[in-house]
Amino acid sequence: MWFGKTKSEEREEETRVAIQKEVARNERAREIPIDSIVFNPYQPRKTIDPDSLEELAASIKEVGVLQPIIVRKVGEERYELIAGERRWRAARLAGLSTIPAVIVDVTDKEALSFALIENLQRSDLNPIEEAYGYKRLMQEFDLTQEEIAQMVGKKQSTIANKLRLLRLPSIVQEKVMDGTITERHARALLKLTSESDIIKALKQIEQRKLNVSQTEELVDKMLGLISREMKKKDQAPPKNLRELYIFVSKTLSKFEKQGLKFKVVLDENGEEIRISLLRGEEDENWQGNSAG
Repeated sequence: MWFGKTKSEEREEETRVAIQKEVARNERAREIPIDSIVFNPYQPRKTIDPDSLEELAASIKEVGVLQPIIVRKVGEERYELIAGERRWRAARLAGLSTIPAVIVDVTDKEALSFALIENLQRSDLNPIEEAYGYKRLMQEFDLTQEEIAQMVGKKQSTIANKLRLLRLPSIVQEKVMDGTITERHARALLKLTSESDIIKALKQIEQRKLNVSQTEELVDKMLGLISREMKKKDQAPPKNLRELYIFVSKTLSKFEKQGLKFKVVLDENGEEIRISLLRGEEDENWQGNSAG
């Protein structure tokens, strides 16, 4: 039985065919000035490990840039980077003034798709960058999680778990990006619903250098404490008769929608509360007396 291609597969194939055609048409890379290259605004990568960059720069000093970067022309002698940011940065670090590049002619959407998919498939991004990459694909191309999973060769649950990380406060996302905490630490924090509680837990993780299982225990304890505090608030009795009077008045006022009105009186000594149901004239008299 033959099944047609999904929309995501068709989009991916169209993008790759467009890029491949352009690369084939420009089989020989040209040397272009490094300073003439500008960033792709859709580049998902936010951070690059400085140590690995220095290693690549040292290699480039010895043997040069072995694999050309891919760019597209965006103005007179101006090029936008589509693929190869690490090579471009390392080449600059190595002191090169030019870099081999294949110049392609692609649309904005093709450039976006290629930049995202290339990085995602190479697993070259940290979890937060990866999550934002998936989010961009969903927003820019109206793709589902399942379609993205097919495009990058991962399970739909993996895509969903990455996207959930974006619910965390920005400070937690930053800690994941710089490697202070792992993705599993972050996923444990997702159980907490309050931003202040999440940040409290994050501080504990950093100060006590908690591993993932210890973090999960901490979160479970915090959830238990929060639950107990909420129950206490729900069950806490009024501290005195005046608080009870206010509580009773508010509670009985809810019955007014059903046509029932109550008279709640706290005596002058604050020692007794009297409650009576008002009917007809009693109601009018009570309202008049209250107004007076």
